[in-house]
Amino acid sequence: MDLHRRFLECLTEPETAFQERSRRIWLERCPDPATPLVLFGAGTLGRKIQRVLEGSRFTVRAFSDNDPAKWGTEIGGLPVLSPQEACARHGLDACFVVSIWRAEGSPHRFPETEAKLRSLGARQVAHFCHLACAHPDGLVPHYAMDLPARVRSARDQVLGALELFPEPRSREIFLRHALWRLTLDFNLLPATDPEEIYFPEGLFRCGDGETLVDAGAFDGDTCQRMLEVWGPRARRIHAFEPDPASAGRFRAWLERTPHRDRITFHPVALGDRAGTVAFQGTGTLNATPSASGGTQVPCLRLDELLRDDPPDYIKMDIEGAEPEALRGAEGLIRRGPRLAICLYHRQDHLWTVPNLLQAWMPGHTFHLRYHGTDAWELVLYSVPPGS
Repeated sequence: MDLHRRFLECLTEPETAFQERSRRIWLERCPDPATPLVLFGAGTLGRKIQRVLEGSRFTVRAFSDNDPAKWGTEIGGLPVLSPQEACARHGLDACFVVSIWRAEGSPHRFPETEAKLRSLGARQVAHFCHLACAHPDGLVPHYAMDLPARVRSARDQVLGALELFPEPRSREIFLRHALWRLTLDFNLLPATDPEEIYFPEGLFRCGDGETLVDAGAFDGDTCQRMLEVWGPRARRIHAFEPDPASAGRFRAWLERTPHRDRITFHPVALGDRAGTVAFQGTGTLNATPSASGGTQVPCLRLDELLRDDPPDYIKMDIEGAEPEALRGAEGLIRRGPRLAICLYHRQDHLWTVPNLLQAWMPGHTFHLRYHGTDAWELVLYSVPPGS
């Protein structure tokens, strides 16, 4: 497959042809508008879809889930069935909408789940992002998923970002993720890279006496790995985690580690201006700033916080707030630290974040690595000259 040619065709095809192709993303999987739905995945996303579709033209008949503990229960008045029972009851007349899309837990791949459901007797299977093309209100944006038309509307920026990745491997990863955003074809996504996230072999280098930033420190997992990778060469780690529940677990971990004297913990959010932000604290990996959040947390600029201790390495995984946090760290970034910045929380971060950084980091090379599945864990690495 010529990825670059297909990418350009998607960006430049006539608007009417593109709109028709986007419309058919759902219709090719569920052509009859009267077809009822079964939501496969009874977690947060499945419940969100059920709430959004209430009162719409779509009828949800049941949930199904891989977790036996949920079988025989009800959610929102709908039964939760095992995959086998759901396919036996509804496989011939319902469309199974896979509502599993996660960063934590066991890896999930939509093509594998689709094959499993079809083997059990489901004749029609779609992903929730395919459904969102037919009913976007309330469903998108959702992490990297958004309408394909929004990629086309940013064509010049997308093409400009592609040119920032001269390495063939990174270029292919960019093209595959951009094409997935344009087509929602999960088979286009690349294979998972074998390297460790945030510390990829061949790109990553540890120096002596370095200051590190762990933005999105969660419960201390990445901070612990930094201590293992750098060892005594890590002079100081600045860890940032605004979610109160996760911050509590981080403090508990910090009390246990013998290296606590080299770690400074900041229970704050990072942004491009000082103040407070509403935060949806969950104690999980998807805790995020949210206008509907019930917790107000301090928000500070990294340039101000670390003016006297500029970092040599910045890792940032902060659930979609990366652009604002980067703008609040422009002064530090212009000094040329190594970066590991997550790009999978919003559709446009694939191109907006590299374009934002390239003007501040002349001479740096940009690389992409894909450490997850179903479009999760895509990371941009910025490497200084001579590294």
